[in-house]
Amino acid sequence: MDKPTPKYIVVENRIRRAIRQREVIDKLPGERVLAREYGVSYMTVRKAVENLVAQRVLYKIPARGTYVEQRGSVTRMFRDIGQFIESRIA
Repeated sequence: MDKPTPKYIVVENRIRRAIRQREVIDKLPGERVLAREYGVSYMTVRKAVENLVAQRVLYKIPARGTYVEQRGSVTRMFRDIGQFIESRIA
């Protein structure tokens, strides 16, 4: 008997596919928007996004949103500098 794939894994795969197919290039829609779009709970999307952040597919900027991790080191460097400056100002 095969167990069904957990919903958060299905959502992870859909987000990965959207990134691969360049449907999402930079900023991911909000978690509640994705939940409605994928027909799952907000917490399911949240778990999928947290897993993708842990896998460095996505990254989060507090109060700004969730973004696709760019493979270029320059983009990552500017993001890290921006986060450092924001943490010093706050």
